Amino acid sequence: ALPISAELLQKLGSSDADVAAEAARGLAARNEASAAPRLLELLRTTDNPRIRNAAALALSDLNEPQAFAVLVDLLRDERTQKNRGTLLYALGAYDCSSILPLLVDLVTDGNFEVSRQALSLIHGIETELDDRTWSACAVRLRAALASASEERRPLISELLALFEDGDT
Repeated sequence: ALPISAELLQKLGSSDADVAAEAARGLAARNEASAAPRLLELLRTTDNPRIRNAAALALSDLNEPQAFAVLVDLLRDERTQKNRGTLLYALGAYDCSSILPLLVDLVTDGNFEVSRQALSLIHGIETELDDRTWSACAVRLRAALASASEERRPLISELLALFEDGDT
């Protein structure tokens, strides 16, 4: 019989989304860092949102440094348009200061879950940001607020207040 980790790695390749997702969760639960390359490959290549989300969360749990760039690429990928909430959640394990403009765009343009998850990541940024990036984000938020729907206004206003408070 195969060792459990080898068995789980094998199951990552399953065409059954539930089996593959469960294998990803199992590898993360066992803190199986050696599974990171296979999980990264799966994250990059699968078109199944359930498998992609399970791989993203497993890599986040494993704190795999290479996952950050892959997750960011996926947030910009058309294929993930309706399934970005979990990808954003998985980014919570990383410093997201380098993608602040992308997060601002996701707050202003994303669906309910995506906009709130992006806002949460912005609130979690502790790194000092350069003035140009900060100003550009504030300008983007003011423009978005001007044309925002009634239900999105409070969220954009909250974020804009954060940027304006930081304009010292």
